[in-house]
Formats: sequence, C-alpha cells, structure tokens
Amino acid sequence: MEELLNYVEVTKNVLVPSRWPLSNIKTLVVTLVRKIINENKNVFSILQVNDIPTKLITRKNKSDYVHVFEEISGT
Repeated sequence: MEELLNYVEVTKNVLVPSRWPLSNIKTLVVTLVRKIINENKNVFSILQVNDIPTKLITRKNKSDYVHVFEEISGT
C-alpha cells in the first residue's frame, strides 16, 4: 500500500487519495464511499475521481476498521 501521507481522511476511518479535488465534491465523495462500504461488503469496489482510479481496501486497525481507497493503475 502507498504511504498514508498520500491520503486524506474524508470521514472517520475512511481515507482517499489526496490528489482527488475534494474542495468541490467532498459531500458527494463522502456519500458515495459510505454507500460503497455499507452496501457492498462482498464485492470488489472501484471508485474513480478525475482519472484517479482506486480500489477499496479494508484493514483491521486494533478495534476498528480503516477503509482506504487505494490508487490503482488505470491501464
């Protein structure tokens, strides 16, 4: 996984790439990531913003889960 310095927390325990233009679409992104996390537990999830594709990775962190939308190659 890439260094977490390249990510920002958009809501509790949810990280997205810092390269995503969140200033204009943060509310939409938060709504989408919550829906993806809550409703699609057994599927491989991809979310792309501004030509930056990501896949959802869920990791156990002590007593909580951390959801990272990790950048992937678009090719």
